[in-house]
Amino acid sequence: MASIWKAHSRQAKQSQDARQVATVNKVGESIKFMADFAGQINITRGSYVKTTAALAQFICASELWQAAVYDQKRSVISLPQTMADKTLTTGYAYGAGKPTFEHARINAGNPLNEADWKKSDASPLPTIADQFSSNPVGERFFQYHRQTVRDGYQPFLRPGGIE
Repeated sequence: MASIWKAHSRQAKQSQDARQVATVNKVGESIKFMADFAGQINITRGSYVKTTAALAQFICASELWQAAVYDQKRSVISLPQTMADKTLTTGYAYGAGKPTFEHARINAGNPLNEADWKKSDASPLPTIADQFSSNPVGERFFQYHRQTVRDGYQPFLRPGGIE
């Protein structure tokens, strides 16, 4: 029974961390801005970087392996992942159709610098789907490299308004 409570407590902390990071960094507003100015990366790049940095901060604070943010069209926007060597690969995707990815690999806790970013036509993290296709209710658990992974979601932008 204690292990069930511990797992529930950790999930509650992760949800609280997600809400706090989203609120402090105004992630919902950034996502709305990116949607309003879709296709204009020169205008929205700062919002992509801000959202990506917030999500990287979240996975470090919550000791998560990876996370992703998807837009209302279910396309990936931001995708950080903690790597086996304890570095962090983080990036964002933009563009209609086949997205362009900008990504960087940094030491966890280090700031993202403009010189760190690289462009590619493919996701730097193949374990994160380009399209969100799961049932957006609840969570699931699966095995990855002999580790149990919790896959869940935390909305940053709710229908009818910003969280």
